Amino acid sequence: DVTVLYTKDKDIYFYDEVVNQVSIFSTTAISSNPMMLLSGNDESVWNDYNVTRDGDRFTLTPVSGSDIQSLTISFVPEAKSKGSVQLLESLTLRMDDGNTNFYLFTKQSANAADEKFDFKLPKDVEVDDQR
Repeated sequence: DVTVLYTKDKDIYFYDEVVNQVSIFSTTAISSNPMMLLSGNDESVWNDYNVTRDGDRFTLTPVSGSDIQSLTISFVPEAKSKGSVQLLESLTLRMDDGNTNFYLFTKQSANAADEKFDFKLPKDVEVDDQR
């Protein structure tokens, strides 16, 4: 399924076009989620995870109890990256309930126009506001 992740101010929007639903979260409410490591620079969040590296793949496991078992971040190998920016290849999020979410990044660009950051939700979208 195609999912759009969009941040604006202190909110994060996850839009699932298949079910035409957007879930909105406050960045402060999910600050302990390892996905926040990709969108912020708060060093205290990094202290909550052990990080291991295997080539271009990094695995983060929580230091203490969490409903997230691990987050694996894979980068496009430098030899295949565009320019000087190393791009994300995929994310794998393993949950304690046995579910695994895999995100494959395609059609990436190291440079994006400002209008790419102004995401408009469809008028008939169902809103799940978790703020």
